[in-house]
Amino acid sequence: MRYIKHIKPIIYIVIATLFISIAQAFWKLAALKFSFTVEGLLFNLPLFAGFLFYAVTFILVLLALKHGELSIVYPILGTSYIWVLLVARYAFNEIITITNLLGVASIILGIVFITQGTKK
Repeated sequence: MRYIKHIKPIIYIVIATLFISIAQAFWKLAALKFSFTVEGLLFNLPLFAGFLFYAVTFILVLLALKHGELSIVYPILGTSYIWVLLVARYAFNEIITITNLLGVASIILGIVFITQGTKK
């Protein structure tokens, strides 16, 4: 029942983790076409899309921290690694290994342990 009052910041932070993962995917695309020229920087749309998604993420994290406990909200940011793994698999055909899956399991387990340790 204690998580009911934390639902708004949790929603904010979960959306933020999705946005930060999308930002990373855009930056991967930007890196693939990156060059150290003025045109390479100014006309690299994935680069700017990544910055835009990071800006929205920044606002969502601030909202989550405003309405929630730091000890609950911040560990959930770790789920962005899970989303990045999925984006890498489906957008860039990267291979998911058993080691990756063990990492995902440890992230989830860590978030559960950390959020269960809060006082309120």
